[in-house]
Amino acid sequence: AIDWHILLVLVKRATEARVEGGWIFGDALRASIVEVEVDRARQGASMPVMTFATYQNHQRATVRTPYVPDLDLAMRHRQQVMDLLANGGSVAELCALQQRILKEVVAARAEERRASSAQRAQRRYFR
Repeated sequence: AIDWHILLVLVKRATEARVEGGWIFGDALRASIVEVEVDRARQGASMPVMTFATYQNHQRATVRTPYVPDLDLAMRHRQQVMDLLANGGSVAELCALQQRILKEVVAARAEERRASSAQRAQRRYFR
């Protein structure tokens, strides 16, 4: 657990430093994760599976996107939230967006499970 916490702190600090240096947030985060992955590989340590979500406070409400292991997908979710806020979105609109994103993620996970089950069944059949 301590190793995991240290990894997260390293990613956070490196990302913050890059953003302060003028980087775009998504690029800064990606570069920081790659940096930590390379460092861990040099040490012979494995990289834990990371999941990503966006938390955004707006008018005393907190909107959270679902945790996903795909950074690009998480960044698209974040961008949708930020775009809605930039266009003056209400709390109700943010909550509706949150629900749409959640439904998309749940549907994608269900499809992944179905595909995985079908592949396992096919492997058993062709043994």
